[in-house]
Amino acid sequence: MVIHHAQSGCNLRPADLLGTGTQSGPTLGEEGCLLELSQGGRKACDTAER
Repeated sequence: MVIHHAQSGCNLRPADLLGTGTQSGPTLGEEGCLLELSQGGRKACDTAER
């Protein structure tokens, strides 16, 4: 990702933020990770429901 970014002519500088991973949706049922599914660990999540 960094190589593609740099080769395309975009200036990469210290402190630039690059994010990867699953994007979450705006509504319930569209959570992208276990942290969101468990609401920060406050709620048990049953992955069998998915």
